[in-house]
Amino acid sequence: MFFCLFHGGGNASTPAPSLPDLGFEYGVFAAQSFTFGTAKGQIFTDDEDTRNTNSYSVWSEYRHLALTMVSEGENTYMHVARAGAISCGDNVCNGFESELTCPADCTRCGDASCGPLENPTSCPYDCGSCGDGVCGYNEEIFSCPADCDICGNGICGPTETPYDCSADCG
Repeated sequence: MFFCLFHGGGNASTPAPSLPDLGFEYGVFAAQSFTFGTAKGQIFTDDEDTRNTNSYSVWSEYRHLALTMVSEGENTYMHVARAGAISCGDNVCNGFESELTCPADCTRCGDASCGPLENPTSCPYDCGSCGDGVCGYNEEIFSCPADCDICGNGICGPTETPYDCSADCG
């Protein structure tokens, strides 16, 4: 049998950070510490043969990672994880979910977008307006001095003078 080993980033010792959404549930070999599956477990085989040893070959840079998933020796332990279909409402914005298709998972205050579940009260940074006391993502010192012209920010703004804000205009 041949297997593919997916790892995270360019480092062979880093496990893949998640399981892809294939649109159906499936299982993979995974290290015991893998936390991205919807369930996990192990398959044990008591290999009674004349030599009673098992082994497999894997490139040396992947050996450590492979051994966390499938053991060698007298008996074989295969650690597995199940990946489920992505579901809206699981508090994780992943796969094909977006703020429009799954606001419950993907609406985040502070992302510079006033999402479907946000309003000026719940997220003034994304949804506020000039004069609300919050310097939001679409406001700046000269377009909204009422919210953004703050003494001590290192900029001598339009409402500051050397007399009332020597830190910025001094």
